[in-house]
Amino acid sequence: MNKSWKILYIGIKQFRRFRKFSKLSQSERQKSNIPEKLVLDILKLGPVFVKIGQILSTRTEILPIQYINVLQQLQENVPPFDYNELKNIVETEINKPLEEAFLSFDEEPIAAASLAQVHFAITKKGKEVAVKVQRKGVKNKVTNDLKRIENLLSFLKLFLPKRVEKMNLINGFSEFKRYTLQELDYLNEGQTIERFAANFKNWDDIIIPKVFWSLSTDKVLTMERVEGLRLIDAIQVLSKLEKEKLNVRLAEMELKMFISDGLFHADLHPGNIFFREDGKIVLLDFGMYGELTKEERNRFVLYWLAVVNNDVKKAFYHFRKQCKELNNANEDAFFKVFEELANSFYSSKLKDVSITKVYIKMIDAGVKFGYIFPADLLLHAKALTTAEALSFDLAPNAHYEKITKPIIVKELTRLIVEGDLLKERVIQTMPDFYLLGEIVPSLSNNTKGIEEDLMFSVIYKTIFKFLEDFIDL
Repeated sequence: MNKSWKILYIGIKQFRRFRKFSKLSQSERQKSNIPEKLVLDILKLGPVFVKIGQILSTRTEILPIQYINVLQQLQENVPPFDYNELKNIVETEINKPLEEAFLSFDEEPIAAASLAQVHFAITKKGKEVAVKVQRKGVKNKVTNDLKRIENLLSFLKLFLPKRVEKMNLINGFSEFKRYTLQELDYLNEGQTIERFAANFKNWDDIIIPKVFWSLSTDKVLTMERVEGLRLIDAIQVLSKLEKEKLNVRLAEMELKMFISDGLFHADLHPGNIFFREDGKIVLLDFGMYGELTKEERNRFVLYWLAVVNNDVKKAFYHFRKQCKELNNANEDAFFKVFEELANSFYSSKLKDVSITKVYIKMIDAGVKFGYIFPADLLLHAKALTTAEALSFDLAPNAHYEKITKPIIVKELTRLIVEGDLLKERVIQTMPDFYLLGEIVPSLSNNTKGIEEDLMFSVIYKTIFKFLEDFIDL
């Protein structure tokens, strides 16, 4: 059967099975093997579909828990390929026999994924390393499958153009295609690792592995060997206080990525992070990352602050500002659902109604009512959901929004007082506000004059007092 038709056939089959599963009672769902059949079909289709399955494994708001549990097996438990094949790949890439490059090279992989597997080794200079090796021919398979999916979406667009546009399928898939191909370039990943390392150079408790460039190519990436506790082990070994401290530091690290740096790890599932008993956090696998513009980061800060302060209208304003509005958009209907979702979050004490799950549902509501979320921010939403899932596992009774609020405020303070941005905004707008209670748009870029002499120090102190009070709320 042609691969494109096979994809279509399996997609229709699994959709019908999902509908059947959705009609089962809870006890019947526990006994059903329908979710397991999905994983088997995904593995048959290849690495692109494994990646899609991994993304779906984070969408707890749209898939039953039975599906989530089996899809999470795709995060790491992919069958490894033969060592002799791996040896041939590495020797071809680094252009020398394995014995000349390494003192030892473990035959059994420490981890196997859809695109690659990782082996421990020791270099000729005695350095312990982890060697990530891309599966043979995987790039061609991935490229061909991405093209097939692209063609199927184009075919679907011919028959359902409005539905395809409304669901943002084309842009969403383009983003998926971009970061999937990005993951196949290990030289790019090595450079990305060094970008993250530079961003966290002053954080002694965030460990990012060093890259060994002389033993790396676009298909082989040799990194410093780093170790720690897997999430499941950290939960068992660490004390409640240690886990709570790690949880806060984890949130600080993630929000630094989202707000300060704009460069964020987009795939921090439990297989890509270690926790140490000394309070340090180890990050792995930087193939999937995202970047936010300054405006996108600022909108996120303002949206998040509005949410944690129960200001639904302001949250909606900043949320909608990130969206593209279609011709048939219905803002009133969108706000009504947005408000309902926000209120359900505020009134619930259950972790199942989490801030990031509500965020995803708000995106879905926007799609329904004619608002399209940019593709790069969809990756950001995925990263947020994955990050919060780690938080829940480390500290089940913690509220992610309460943990992140003081961190967000701290970052906001830094953004406001850094550079000349505060000075320009204050001088242009605040004299009118203080004297008349109005914010008048400025028609001039000239910020010199009496405003600077008389107002700036007073307003500067006022803003700091406001932020101090805000943190204490």
